[in-house]
Amino acid sequence: MTSVALRRVDIDRPETGGPRARTIYSTGSLAIQGIVRLAISVIVGRLAGPEALGQVMTGLSVASLLSLLWPSATGAAASRFVAAGQEIGDAEELRRVTGHLSRRTLVASLALAPAAVLYWALTHHDLLGAAVLGLLTLGLGGYAYARGVHTGARQVRRLVILDLAGSLLGLAGTVALAATGVHSVAVLAPLAVAYLAITATSWPPARSGAPGNASEMDHFVRWSTLGTVASAGLMQMVMVVAAHKLDGPTTGAFAAALNLISPAALLANSFALVLTPDIAAAFGRGDKRGAVETVRRSTEALVAVMVVIFGSAVLLAPWIVLILWGSAFHTASSIFALLSIGPLARAVAVPAVSSLSSRDRKGVEHAATSTIAGLVLALAIWWVAPLQGWMVVALGFSLAMVLTAAQNVVRAWRLDAHRWGATWVRLLLGVVAVGTATAVRDEQDWPLAMTLLVTAVMVGLWVVAHRKVLTPLLRR
Repeated sequence: MTSVALRRVDIDRPETGGPRARTIYSTGSLAIQGIVRLAISVIVGRLAGPEALGQVMTGLSVASLLSLLWPSATGAAASRFVAAGQEIGDAEELRRVTGHLSRRTLVASLALAPAAVLYWALTHHDLLGAAVLGLLTLGLGGYAYARGVHTGARQVRRLVILDLAGSLLGLAGTVALAATGVHSVAVLAPLAVAYLAITATSWPPARSGAPGNASEMDHFVRWSTLGTVASAGLMQMVMVVAAHKLDGPTTGAFAAALNLISPAALLANSFALVLTPDIAAAFGRGDKRGAVETVRRSTEALVAVMVVIFGSAVLLAPWIVLILWGSAFHTASSIFALLSIGPLARAVAVPAVSSLSSRDRKGVEHAATSTIAGLVLALAIWWVAPLQGWMVVALGFSLAMVLTAAQNVVRAWRLDAHRWGATWVRLLLGVVAVGTATAVRDEQDWPLAMTLLVTAVMVGLWVVAHRKVLTPLLRR
């Protein structure tokens, strides 16, 4: 497996294995990233307390948000256009595609890194931390592009190996720094180096000259940037808003809750990166029926799986928070329950979004404008809502994601006449059931044993109700 990682990424042909294997590898890769970020938050929270955790996670969010301003969109473009180029089979043109996207990524990352340095230096008067955030912005931008290249080329197994090695080294370095008393954003330096190393070893082969679809790619990147900032960027923006609106301990609790959200949210991103090439390839072949069927099956599967993941986490959140961060973060479980609604909606809408963005320019534009509408809603709630404290921050976050998801699902529904009304009714019933159980748990102060029993019963009933969807997944 080491030899696979050391070889240059092969963009000309997919690795062995179908969409199922790629989904598993891509999910594993993003799971590694989610686990590493969660581990860093636990380490900082345990060793330095809520206020330090709030500051470190705010710094990570700033770097992540800046990397979304262009590099992440070029990664999404690579996921789509490299896959389409493989289908065509013109190796020289494919290298001009990667060359075009690589140049765009490099220029954007080098322009955005100084912005991170300037922001942190002015707001926190921490020059060392500012320098680390600059490197982290470079690394995150390059890593996002590398992910897109690998998923577009359908070479995700190699990325998993690099992810695992880089993440372990980054995590080990962070633990070492935190243990020696570094409790500022400088503790993220090993993570920045790990991302830069993955970027350097994953840069694709390229050719000079503009590809024939250069204008189409640039159009895709522009609109995807708007959409990405307003959707994935919302996850980072809400942390920055929390840091400005909440006190230190509550900001730390908010950071802990947001980190519990991240692994499940990364799963949704993984499905998006894996589904987009296959749906785009189907549309490219003129196989609309096959693309629509992929969207339908994927949506049903995501509803069945994501309700179990998010619902179980919400019900067990008080004990998860206590085990990971300690009693000083007890507010995080309540914050998590409200925050989780948005990422759940976003996760189950991933196939619809992939379907819209894979077919034509109008689909890309709609996906972007829908997320902008969600962002506007979030900003309005944060600015004018009468609620105070963490609730208004979490509510703006979740309602924005729900609005965005609903717009994309409705449009895909209208365009392709999906027969999935019952799917959305089941989703709503699942959310109501989890919300009701959570309210009763808090009112009656259930012990852990009672909560585990109720969670097991609810999961069992849900699995039985969705056995026709889940059984094929378990057999593959």
